[in-house]
Amino acid sequence: MNEPLEITPETFHGWQLDPIIDELLASEPTSREGKSARTLAKTPALTVVLTVLRQGQQLHEHRAPAPALVVPLRGEVVFEHDNESATVGVDGRQVLAMGQGQTHRVEARTDSAFLLVLGPRQ
Repeated sequence: MNEPLEITPETFHGWQLDPIIDELLASEPTSREGKSARTLAKTPALTVVLTVLRQGQQLHEHRAPAPALVVPLRGEVVFEHDNESATVGVDGRQVLAMGQGQTHRVEARTDSAFLLVLGPRQ
């Protein structure tokens, strides 16, 4: 399923994430650009995006479009904000919260995957 799931009061749905991560890491966009993402679910109040980055891939400085929670699934990714950094990786089981508008950079230390859970834009 490549279309985002519309979450309704009746929704009860699960995903096997490893096959999706493997598919995204092997995809042509990831081979070409070193990154790819798929929106798994979207509502006015919640967006869930599965993001993959190849080792060494960087996301240049940008702003968080909404309140965000980063949940690591595979590998290790470093998020930098001003003079602070947070390593988010499955080994450390660390999750990162970020406020809307936070300027940050991202770099994958290994081939990585994480869920980006976005709240409503304010």
